Parts: sequence; structure tokens; C-alpha cells
Amino acid sequence: WSADTRPGLLARELARAGISSAAVGTGAVIALADASGRVAHAWPAVPPLPDGGIDPAADSAGLADQVRTALATDPGLLVVDVGAVRDPAVAGGRDPVARAEQVSAVDSRIQLVLGELPPTATVVVASLADAGPAPSLQLLAATGPAGTDGRAAHPYQGRLLGGSAGRDGLAAGTDLLPTLLDALGVTPPAAADGQPLRTSGADPDPTVRLEHVVDLDQAAQAVAAATPWFLALLAATQLALYVGTVWLLRRPGGVPAGPLSRLRSLRVLRRVAVVVATVPAAALLAGFIPWWRESSPWPAAVAAVATFCLPLALIALAGPWRAAPLGPAAVAAGLTALVFAAEAVTGSPRLPGGLIGLQPLAGDRVHGLSDSMSALLGTGALLAATAAAQLLLRRGRPRAAVLAVAGTGLATVLVDTVPGWGGDGDGPLYLLPAFGVLGLLVAGRRAGLRPAVLLVVGGATLVAGAAVLDRLRPPADRTAPGRFVQAALDGGAGRILEQRAGRELSLLLEPLAWLLPVAVLFGMLVLARPQAWGAPLRSAVTRVPVLRHGLVALGLLLGIGTAVGETGLAVPATAAALLVPLLVAACVRSLELDAADRLDAAVAAARREGRTSPRGRGHRPKVAGADDLVG
Repeated sequence: WSADTRPGLLARELARAGISSAAVGTGAVIALADASGRVAHAWPAVPPLPDGGIDPAADSAGLADQVRTALATDPGLLVVDVGAVRDPAVAGGRDPVARAEQVSAVDSRIQLVLGELPPTATVVVASLADAGPAPSLQLLAATGPAGTDGRAAHPYQGRLLGGSAGRDGLAAGTDLLPTLLDALGVTPPAAADGQPLRTSGADPDPTVRLEHVVDLDQAAQAVAAATPWFLALLAATQLALYVGTVWLLRRPGGVPAGPLSRLRSLRVLRRVAVVVATVPAAALLAGFIPWWRESSPWPAAVAAVATFCLPLALIALAGPWRAAPLGPAAVAAGLTALVFAAEAVTGSPRLPGGLIGLQPLAGDRVHGLSDSMSALLGTGALLAATAAAQLLLRRGRPRAAVLAVAGTGLATVLVDTVPGWGGDGDGPLYLLPAFGVLGLLVAGRRAGLRPAVLLVVGGATLVAGAAVLDRLRPPADRTAPGRFVQAALDGGAGRILEQRAGRELSLLLEPLAWLLPVAVLFGMLVLARPQAWGAPLRSAVTRVPVLRHGLVALGLLLGIGTAVGETGLAVPATAAALLVPLLVAACVRSLELDAADRLDAAVAAARREGRTSPRGRGHRPKVAGADDLVG
């Protein structure tokens, strides 16, 4: 509820269409009241308990009489409040009533109401609030031939199709008002945030439908409970990587004494960094494994993430690209980008079991890409494009290098922006400038303030154009950008921006947000600081000059993303979970190559002196893959 909320929208639209209404119960009166709080026809229904809950022992026979009397007024819309279920744990000092008893009482009241309705009635049963402090998905069921006043009827039958939630089987609370108006043959007003709901038209076994929605709720609750712990574990893993990197690089005499020991230690650190970098993509893919159905969901969730994490890391570490300075890091980045792009293009098929991404209990859309998902998509794509440009420039193909960056950037922006895919209205504002600057730098041109401003303006124009085109579609087909344009036209943009500010503040409590300043200091003082522990980042940039351009583009992506994102702080916080481990992997890979070069130089010097090994005559160390490392 905010200052610009306008009560009475349903009553206003019913009055404009000349449709009468009647309310039975307190909640029904609130639903049908006009802007002045008045209702033409109202009855009290069964009095609730002091905490608002339902008393199973109360006599509900009077409810049927009131419904019968209300129907005698011939309303076009009858709204009945059959009571609320309250968690026994929040009974408010009274003797708690078992949840099963309360649900049974509600079910009995619904049966009483249905017994009074004509057989041609369209009935919608909706639960609008949680029973207690723990959130869960609510009931929404409908039956009957919706559509009147000469409009074609679309009977409610089968499984619910996605409304503004964008996911079959799920709906948002704001979809209820336009659904009721649509069922009455009234075009929902532009001020309505939701979309009219439809059903699949098929009629599978009701037991199958029930199992499906119960599984959705079980998964949603399990994800909501596990996500804070997972993010804390992810932050702890990142912190452990930082500490391990500092400890390994700062050991007396450098990484373990001796070139061979140094080489082995760096190799282990690089592999660990790549594994840590694959966790965000694996956490999204974990939704394909129904871990929430296990008796111990949290360990099952960790196992599901590991199931996808290890193969992704193996692909990045074991392919023919493993010898290149940016090889493993670039492949891990590209795989991450592909995973999140596939998530957007295919309509979030693994929802709601993924530990990273949109969640139904957040009350927002559950399709497309959030700011954090867009940040991971953009970061992965930028690093992959940087590696591709370096490879093509080394082969003497500068034009192809620029085209590779441009093509990757265009594909990333389209996936992130198209309403039916990512539907992210903010992404192009930082993706376009980042890829544009990278393309200019790869082409050998200066990326000054003017090109950056032009790219930002171009991104804003693209976003605005896509949102306006989305707004021109029918209300039932609009996505978040189109609905925001409509809300701005109706004067509701302030409410949306206020909600964004609230979400931004809440992100300060997230573990990854706590880790963000640590990640920044780690990058500045450990990887990038001149003359520090061999200057790992300087070594990497020397071997891969385009990496410097990639870092500039990434800085632009994270900076603008923080400023314009719906949850701006989520952009650098989430991107760091991918970016920092990959930078560690790239820097350590470069140090590996430096160590291999020094080892080869020592072997060559020993041979010139008549020895076979820098350790002494007659001993030659076996260095697995040393030739590949040098090559």
C-alpha cells in the first residue's frame, strides 16, 4: 500500500459497465467498496475470531442464508469472504485451533456457497494471504463459462496458464481483478497491474493437477528457505578463495619453494578458482533436480549444485583451450552466459527449484532475467568476447575480432531485452555501453566520454522503444517494461520506483553484498597492486593485452548497472561471484606460465652446465604438461 494507491478500482469499473455487485463478509466488502468506502449490498457473513481466523465451531448455516439473500438482488458479481486460516503458532493467546480443522471449516463454507449458486455461474476461489509468518503459494481455482455480453466464452478448464507471473501454474494477486472483469465481459482498465488468466483447455486428472501445484508450493518454500543459506555458503566459498589466494601467494619465499612446487600449487589454485566460478550457473541448473522433495532439502540442494558444478568445471579445465592464458576462465564464463541465456529463451523451465533467479514467493514475475541474472549473463559474455577477440587478434584478424565482440554483444542484449525472453528493461543500459566500449578498444580506437554517452543514450533508446512496443500489445500479453510504461502514463511510476528503492535497501542485508567491498579490495590489493606478489594481474595483461580492454568494459557494466538497475546493488554483488574467481584463474594461469618459463630456463641452464636437472646431475623432474604450459 502506498500513497498513490487508488482504492475502489473494481467498483468504478463495475459501475461504468452497469454491473451490480453484492458482498458477503468483511473481505468481500473491502473488495467491492468504492473510493468512498461504500458498498450497495453487503452482509456480515460469519464473524471471525479476534485474530481474524476462522472458528470451526461457529454455525455457518447463516452464511448460506446470506448468500441466498444476496443472490436475490441479481448481482453480476457476488464476492463472499469464507474466512481465513491462521497458523496455530500465532493464535494470539487463545487456544490454538489445528490447521486441519480450520481448513475443513473453510472447505465446508465453500460447499455451502456453491450449493446456493446457479449451475451456469463462473466461480473463482482465491486465497490472498499467508496463514502465518512463513510465506507460501496460495490457492487459486476457477470453473465455469467465463465471458458474457456477447463475447466468446472461454471456460476455465484444465491447468492455469501464466498470467503476469509468466509461468504456467502460477499467478500474481494483481491478476485477480482483471480476471474478474474479463469474466464479466468488461475490458480491464489500463490501471490494472495484472492480466486476465486463462486455462489450458485440457482436463487432466484432478489428482495430477493437485500434485503439480503442491509440488510448486513445496519447491517455492524450500527455495525461499534454502536461498539465504546458499548465498551465505557462496559468500563463504568466495572468501575462502580470497584467503587461500593471499596465503598461497604470500608464503615465505613465494609460493612453495622450488619452481616445480610453485607450478603444482598454482595449478591447484587455478582449478579451485574455476570450480568456484561455475557455482552460479550450477545453482540455476540445480532446479532440474527435484531436491526439494527430499527429507533433508538443504543437503540435497548442495548435492544438486555440485552435480552441475563439476561437469561445467571439467569442460572448462579439460578442453584443448586449457593451455591458453584465458582458456579455462573464458570457457567457464561462456558456459555461464549460455546457461542464463538458455534460461531466458526457454522460459525458465527449471523454476522454481533454482537457487539463483526469480522466486514465486517474492511476489514479482517469475520469468525472464532479474538484475542479478543479467549481470551474470553480461559478465560471462563479456569475458568470453574478450578471449575471442584476443585469439582473433593474435591470428592477425582484427576485423573478425571486432565482429566477434559486436555479435556477442548484440546477442546478449537481445536475449536480455526481448519481452518474451529476458524482459529486462535495465540490462541494455549497461550491456550496450560495455560491449560498445570493448569493441572500440579492440578496434584500436579511444573510448572517450562521448562514445560512452552515445552508447548509454542508444541503450536507453532501445529500452524505451521495446517498452513502448510492448505497451502497444494487448494487456494480457504485456510484460514488465510495457506495464511500467502504462503505469507511468497512469501516474503510478512513483509507486514502482518506491518499491525499487525498498528492494535496494533490503539487498544490503544479503551475504554477497557484505562480500562486495572485500572483493573490491582483494582485486585492488592482491591482483592489481603493482609489485605485489608478482603483480598477478599485470602478468595476465602482459600475456593477454585485450584483457585490459575487457576489464574497462566490465567496470563500465558494473558501474552503470549499479546506477540504473532495478536492484542495482545486485549487479556488482552477483557479478563478483563470477568475475573475481575467473580473474584469479586467469592471473594464476599467467603465473603458471611464468613459473614454467623459469623452470625451462633453469633446465636449459643446467644442461649448459653439464647437468640434467636444476636439482643435480642425473635427476630430471617430470612436469606433466610443461610443454603445453610454455606453448
